[in-house]
Amino acid sequence: MTFTIEHNTAFVYQNTSSVSNLIQEFELNAVILQSNHIILCLDKEQDNTDELLGLVSELSKNQKNINRSFVVVSSKFTAEAWPEDIALAPTKQEAMDIIDMDDMQRDLGF
Repeated sequence: MTFTIEHNTAFVYQNTSSVSNLIQEFELNAVILQSNHIILCLDKEQDNTDELLGLVSELSKNQKNINRSFVVVSSKFTAEAWPEDIALAPTKQEAMDIIDMDDMQRDLGF
């Protein structure tokens, strides 16, 4: 996993298909990542597994609890095959748009 931080958003790039390695990397960098919105960019080799969905669901819940957004970027997965409560976007720009909309909703008290 590699990540960059731009403004208040951490772009996390998965560079391994091992979900257990991704979990370890998130744990090691938790303090840095949790203070930002997170966009997780999955590689094309990543399969939609229960382990991946569990990780993503937990990260998404944690981010929502601290008023931060969490969006997964993947051109491989479709909204129909993805849980509704986890934001999914096909591109980084669309993920950033989702975060902007979330910020507006939080500002308005929704």
